[in-house]
Amino acid sequence: MSKKIIKSLKDYLKIIEKVDISKENIYRGESKEYDFPMLSNWGRLLKIKGKAPDKYLDRELNLFYQFKNNSIAHLKSHNYSDLDFLMIAQHHGLYTRLVDFTLNPLVALFFAANKHPYRRGYIYISDRISYFSEKYDKNEPIDKIFNKSNESLCIIPPKFDNRIVSQSSVFVLPSCPTNSIIDISNILIISNKEEILKELNHVNINEYTLFPQLDKLTKHINRKVEM
Repeated sequence: MSKKIIKSLKDYLKIIEKVDISKENIYRGESKEYDFPMLSNWGRLLKIKGKAPDKYLDRELNLFYQFKNNSIAHLKSHNYSDLDFLMIAQHHGLYTRLVDFTLNPLVALFFAANKHPYRRGYIYISDRISYFSEKYDKNEPIDKIFNKSNESLCIIPPKFDNRIVSQSSVFVLPSCPTNSIIDISNILIISNKEEILKELNHVNINEYTLFPQLDKLTKHINRKVEM
């Protein structure tokens, strides 16, 4: 698979225009090259520590149940399934086996460019996805869901906050936290990050529009002065 180098928004859009729109594509931006790309934060932690996922399943479930039991007071609704709680936990930074993707290629470009300014970013594109809802019942307990899945599956999250909507978020549930999660059809290498971020800002893709919170608003305003 060839890896094309992207130095501008124009370069990127030329590539995206050639993506087969008859297929459903999902995109992931990573701001640097990882030893274990396209893994969840939990899967990457297990890889770094050299731990077998099945030996740490109880610990993974314990993290989940701690979050579920203690987050209810902070949520507007209590009518969430275990899978919903897992997506909410992932969204707020808990170690989970879920991997963030987006349906919006510009969002992926932002995440590939937004950190590590002197390192190359990467965008992974896949058009070979299956949806969780087509194969399993989302209302099953999380331990049963983990044991059933034998392939990577895409999950459309509920719109439980503005970030999910703004980022056009989707999640991929891998068959195993340390497995390569999905077949990739394209890999793009992102350089010239500062200029790309400026160009994205011109089309209203920036920290505030993707993270619509007051602290991100002030950071976005400050960044205009720094540019």
